[in-house]
Amino acid sequence: MNNEIDIAYNDIHIESQYTEVRSRKTGVDITTDMDRFKMKLPVFSANMPQITEEKMATCMYDNGGIGILHRFCSIDKNIEMFIDSMSNTELTDPYCVGVSIGVQEDEKQRFLDLYKVGARLFCIDIAHGHSIMMKEMIEWVRENSSDVCIIAGNVANAEGALDLAEWGADIIKVGIGPGCYVKGTKIKTKGGYKNIERIKEGDVVLTHRGRYKKVVKTTNRKEFKKIYSINGEKCTNNHEFYVVHKKYQRVVNDDNIEQYAEWIPAEKLTKDYLLLKNK
Repeated sequence: MNNEIDIAYNDIHIESQYTEVRSRKTGVDITTDMDRFKMKLPVFSANMPQITEEKMATCMYDNGGIGILHRFCSIDKNIEMFIDSMSNTELTDPYCVGVSIGVQEDEKQRFLDLYKVGARLFCIDIAHGHSIMMKEMIEWVRENSSDVCIIAGNVANAEGALDLAEWGADIIKVGIGPGCYVKGTKIKTKGGYKNIERIKEGDVVLTHRGRYKKVVKTTNRKEFKKIYSINGEKCTNNHEFYVVHKKYQRVVNDDNIEQYAEWIPAEKLTKDYLLLKNK
């Protein structure tokens, strides 16, 4: 039985307690020792094109955290972003700015070129990090450098985290996103349905969690993953669907649905599950 209920940050209230701390600036120290470096603010910004480039890396450094530059650009552009970030913050420690690489063969050249200009904090980043390709890339990086810190992911269970640590990762990224729909998929917006490729910044769309959100950034890139067709909708392997197992269909009702419903990625869906309409 699945008794889990989906909640967001807005659903949580942290109950306050008595404190003798007089100042958050001088009375609290959240400095975290990452072995190879320390962080006054133990927060990394995500290595996504719409999140971390030079400005965010600089801002993260100024506030005690670390920005991880994305890899969705040419190697030359990646090098430029790294050098500009170092210049903007007047850094001397290359661990204060992270860079990203994938696991394909051509990503080895990205690593070598970024390493050559001083990068030492590398995020090996793919959607499903618990894989042979991740293992091989971590091992290759270790064989070709002795002074880098490796962030690896993403994983979503303890087994994956333990394997990444065993393979040589210093820091592990946890959490796998809901995946992607492909061109032609109908998306519900507050203004009606649109093909996903026609969605633009400012549109308000219905998310897979049943909430309307404003689109702040769109991107278009080629993927070479297996495409799944679920109930007539085409999507990537890790796109999640709201389902309930058939063994519960006689006991489930509107009042207890959240006790039995769960989010399952497309690659794990079988005929044993019933698709639910997320209100």
